Amino acid sequence: MLTAAGDPVARVVGLEMGADDYVAKPFNPHELLARIRAVLRRATALPGRPGAPTNAMRLRTGAIDPVARDLRNPEGARVILTSAEFDLLLAFCGHAQRTLTRDQLLDLSQGRGRRP
Repeated sequence: MLTAAGDPVARVVGLEMGADDYVAKPFNPHELLARIRAVLRRATALPGRPGAPTNAMRLRTGAIDPVARDLRNPEGARVILTSAEFDLLLAFCGHAQRTLTRDQLLDLSQGRGRRP
């Protein structure tokens, strides 16, 4: 996320909404490029790269691969989702036919620890 809002609260909100990184203006272009490269390195280091085995799930409206974090429509075209949207989709797919509370959704989609 590249934004003019650089206060700590805005940074936390941006990261909790699914941003992989947060850079406030003004920024050093070299630092931005280094941060982009770091995110790309992390993404390519994850399992699910092309050719790797996956745990894809078939849906009536397409297919979702949780390892590659990939969603495809029925025609096979990639559907672009934010990280937070994808995490919510995984929570819903993993708990089909169940009603989930707000806290359960937050736990499942944001990896929050369980409350007592």
